[in-house]
Amino acid sequence: SDVEEMLHEAAEWCHAREVFQQLDSETYVMQMCVVHLDSVLLSLMGSFGVVDAPTFAVTDPALVRLLVREGLANAIAHSKQGTRIKLRAELLNDVRSSAASHRLHFTITNLNRPEVPHLSHYECEQVFSRKGYAESCATPTRSDGAGLAAVRRAARHVGGDAWLHADEYLTEFHLRIPAAPHRGASRRETACKRSSSVPPQQRERSEESAGHDSASECCS
Repeated sequence: SDVEEMLHEAAEWCHAREVFQQLDSETYVMQMCVVHLDSVLLSLMGSFGVVDAPTFAVTDPALVRLLVREGLANAIAHSKQGTRIKLRAELLNDVRSSAASHRLHFTITNLNRPEVPHLSHYECEQVFSRKGYAESCATPTRSDGAGLAAVRRAARHVGGDAWLHADEYLTEFHLRIPAAPHRGASRRETACKRSSSVPPQQRERSEESAGHDSASECCS
C-alpha cells in the first residue's frame, strides 16, 4: 500500500542518515560479504536505465546501496529527458593500495540536457565541496545534489574515492570502494542463499578482510 511504501522509504532514509553520520565521525566499520551485485544494482536502477555488472562481488552491501543510490539520484535529476541512465560496475586490482588490493568501480553515465551548459572540471570539483554531510540522503528519484559531497567523504573514509567527469554530451559519476573477487559458490554460500530471508549476522571486519576467502555471508 501507499502507507507501507512511505514507511519503507522513511526507514531507509533514517538508516542512510545513521550510516552517513557514522562515516562522518569515522566510527563506521565495513561489513564485507558476498553481494548479489547485479541484483542489487538492478533494484536500485529500476526503470531508469541499464546495468552492466558482475553477478557477485565481496564488498559492503550497505555502502553499495547508499552511495550508488545517491549517484543515481543525481544522474536522474540532471539527465536529458527521455534518455536512460547507464550503470556499470567492474572489479579493479588497485596496485597502489596497501590494504585491500581490489576496488569495485561504479560508473554512472547520463546524457546532458541540451539547454544546460555542461560542468567544467572546476565545477565538477565544486560539487563535492558542498557542506552538510548527513543532511541529504537520496531516494531513488530525489536528491538535491548535496549528497555527492557525502558520498566522496564516505568513500574516502573506507579507502575509496568519488569524482565527476563531464563533457558537452554526457556526465559520468565515478565511485570506488574496497572489494574482492567472488571465489565461486561454496556450500556455505549456497546455504546462505537458501536462507536469504534471514538478516545476515552483523560482523565487525576491517577493510583488510576484503581479500580473504572466508567471506561467507550472502547479501541480495
